[in-house]
Amino acid sequence: MKKIAIYGAGHLGIQFYNHLKNMDIEIVGFFDDTKTLGINDEVPAPIIGNRKSIKEMYERGLFNFILLAIGYNHMNLRDQLFWELKGYGVKFFTFIHHTCYLDKTTVVGEGAFIYPGCILDFNVKIGSNVLLNNGCIISHDSIIGNSSYLAPGVNISGFSNIGSCNFIGTGANLIDNIKTNDNITIGAGALVLKNLTDAGVYVGCPVKRIKKK
Repeated sequence: MKKIAIYGAGHLGIQFYNHLKNMDIEIVGFFDDTKTLGINDEVPAPIIGNRKSIKEMYERGLFNFILLAIGYNHMNLRDQLFWELKGYGVKFFTFIHHTCYLDKTTVVGEGAFIYPGCILDFNVKIGSNVLLNNGCIISHDSIIGNSSYLAPGVNISGFSNIGSCNFIGTGANLIDNIKTNDNITIGAGALVLKNLTDAGVYVGCPVKRIKKK
């Protein structure tokens, strides 16, 4: 049986636990840097360690896969910790909810977490450590870069290429052939009609950059 650990015992980590609990796996507990070790009434499984103890506990065989429940307020940490742990040889669990549609040509990277109702069309490529929240639609021949995070109801049209560490807000719409560079945030309900080349925060219909990164 697979033994899964979750890094991050906040609300996102609890969501992960809720989706995983009915699978034929063992959830051994949470790693968290802000909570006390042991049983915690706020979370459904024990806190078994912090970031510094992940490598040691993996090598001891306490768990054999991990998921990173790191939210959109900490995009750099999402990416940094993924590559750090991967460098240690830690394996990542990939979750795809049973209500999703994936074309047989779709490729999903390790550590991705795909929520209910997502549609991944022909020749879509989802990078490692990506989160797709409820009801995202990724159309044909599009790519989502590593460690990106899409909020509910994002629609990305065909032949688009989303960079790494992008956050795309609820209900945003991207027309076809859009390219975004790394470290870009797109606000909720935004409309993207052209490539986004400069890191920063973009909002509006159509979007404009309101903040540099």
